[in-house]
Amino acid sequence: MSGLGRWIGGGLLAAMVVTAHAFDFETVAARARQLSASPYKPVKHDLPRELKDLPYERYR
Repeated sequence: MSGLGRWIGGGLLAAMVVTAHAFDFETVAARARQLSASPYKPVKHDLPRELKDLPYERYR
């Protein structure tokens, strides 16, 4: 890997580390209370057709 590639890779890694944050039990419990108080919203899957039609056997 070139020096520039390592420099860019190191910058990306540092950016990912900065965006990560720790959480504790109280944070998880507060989020669970917040979610349980709101109505259910089904997850929206915006997958390409090729992935939507992918059978389980091909996925494995």
